[in-house]
Amino acid sequence: MSESSQCQVRVKSASSQRQVRVKLESSQSQVSVKSASSQSQVRGKSASSQSQVRVKSESSHSQVIVKS
Repeated sequence: MSESSQCQVRVKSASSQRQVRVKLESSQSQVSVKSASSQSQVRGKSASSQSQVRVKSESSHSQVIVKS
């Protein structure tokens, strides 16, 4: 009786450790994907805002030159 109970406990501990490892790997992969997508969105927004500011400054200079 004692031998059979020890075998069952060992099998349960091994299976629980495997499940925890799988969960950790899946959670890490999801976090990395989210961070990559957020960084790309921020870069895209900053690039578009800078281009708009440059276009506005160029148009204002040309208007000033025409008036003078």
